[in-house]
Amino acid sequence: MMLTRPKLALPRLGRPRLWPAVRGPLFAVAVFVLAFAGTVRPFVGSNFAYLPGDLVDNRLNNFILEHGYRWATRQQKEFWHVPFCYPARWVTACSDAHLGNLPIYAAFRYSGAGPERAFQLWWVTTFVLTFTATVWAMRRLKQGWLAATVAATVFTFGPSQMLCMGHGQLFPRYFVPLAVVFWWEFLNRPHWKLLLGTVACWVGQVYCTVYIGYFLGLLLVMMATAFVVVGRPNWRGLLWPSVREVAFRLAVLVAGAAALYPQLRPYLAPDHDVAKPTPELILSYLPKPIDYLRAGQPSAVWSWTRAVIGGEDTPATPTFHLFPGAVAGAGFLFGLACLFRKSTRRKPAAVFTLAALLLGAVVMHYPGWTPYRGFLNLPLAGSVRGVFRVGLMILFPLAVVAGIAAGQLVDAVRQKWGAKSRWATVAVLLSLVLLDVKSHEPGGPETGIGRTAIADAVARREALADVVRPYVDPTKVLYVFPPPGGSLHDILVTQVDAMWVSQMLGIPTVNGWTGHWPRDWFQFPTYSTLFWWLVPRNGIPGETLDRFLIFGTPTGSEDSPMEQDFRSRFHARPWPTVP
Repeated sequence: MMLTRPKLALPRLGRPRLWPAVRGPLFAVAVFVLAFAGTVRPFVGSNFAYLPGDLVDNRLNNFILEHGYRWATRQQKEFWHVPFCYPARWVTACSDAHLGNLPIYAAFRYSGAGPERAFQLWWVTTFVLTFTATVWAMRRLKQGWLAATVAATVFTFGPSQMLCMGHGQLFPRYFVPLAVVFWWEFLNRPHWKLLLGTVACWVGQVYCTVYIGYFLGLLLVMMATAFVVVGRPNWRGLLWPSVREVAFRLAVLVAGAAALYPQLRPYLAPDHDVAKPTPELILSYLPKPIDYLRAGQPSAVWSWTRAVIGGEDTPATPTFHLFPGAVAGAGFLFGLACLFRKSTRRKPAAVFTLAALLLGAVVMHYPGWTPYRGFLNLPLAGSVRGVFRVGLMILFPLAVVAGIAAGQLVDAVRQKWGAKSRWATVAVLLSLVLLDVKSHEPGGPETGIGRTAIADAVARREALADVVRPYVDPTKVLYVFPPPGGSLHDILVTQVDAMWVSQMLGIPTVNGWTGHWPRDWFQFPTYSTLFWWLVPRNGIPGETLDRFLIFGTPTGSEDSPMEQDFRSRFHARPWPTVP
């Protein structure tokens, strides 16, 4: 018998085991980079030399973040009493206080970045965190990497979101996907830990952006309503849990309310005197159905819808550009089909679509009537002026449904025509998504979506501070009159300039710009109106008036004896024009 040498079994060469685990994340990162390049990069520049927005609103956001950093590093004594609109108190709470955003901004400042650079890096970080949170949420919903990436791209870079380029406070939305998914899981499998995740993420969103936190609360309510209507609620787990479960749920709610106290403290203070918007003004900012079909200027693909759809834009009936993009719109149609198909009514696509519909319907302005009027007596609702920004929240459930639709489409193509057709479909689909969210190059200040060179912003505040610095001592208070004959934009730029100078030099200023002004405050054009605010309205003693630093040129009538007396006593120094 002949002995044969056994053949060596050589291992088959194939893909390393690590590849399947990293392929999905690498795919998501690649799409993020492409979307970022088409939407965000034009507003920060290839060399990151620009800030998004003009010289007004985002400089206010930057100012508040810098104030928070100075307070955290003990350069400021009070956080809530930021020293503008002097001598009003709790002024930090007149707009977004950025408490939840402060750790990221402060980390960049602590690492050596200047105020403007730290603001830019914080703003860019919000895109990374929002995209990552949405991908995580979709994966938690048992969706594939394609569905997760499509949803994250639509929610992070959607046309309606990029229209807010000049309002940086509206971009930190990374708690929204987390809160919604925890809430979805709680509705399906009621447990106090899932409720804890929901409450913690909702509180975190309120700390980042009160507006978005408010709309997130509305979305969670609408999700619960949609789940009851088309889902299969676990009534026993929701309404009749064990005693231990009830105790833990109550503890979670109490802890959430306690965690909100630092954010709500100014609104509970008796001397927090803010001019709230009237109900009529709030109702005038409700969106109309046609607004969801009209895209804004940032959309390089869909801006033509404004000319086709039209619409009269007046102070009484403003128009809003809430078009979420064609991909989100297609996802909405897919969700409607799921909603009316019995086999898919209880699936996430149907519930999320109905939640988006309910949320949009509640805040909609119908001819002569709106259900939102009944919300105005609720806490916080009577202070939320720009209700049309609810479109930023509706974008999330639409993005989720669009992602689910994309995943199912590619799976159907693969089953019918094979793997090669699948990859071709993915390529076409991603091209449409990236084209859908692509933005224009930045426009001028009048568009609201411009950009400002960091070097120019720094040079501007330094030059103005150099003008004021020779006159400053620890007892001074600054005021700059609005420029005579200037546009509203010029007047607001002057207010923010004075705020930055006061912050740099450590002196309070009567100037200001914020979301909700202190009651009776405005941009005082004359000495008599300025000193009415200071003395009869706020009781500032006469010896303090003698230490005021006043710049600019008063406007209005010079005939009144009071005005002439003030002009003779208080000399206004020239305020330079900085290009």
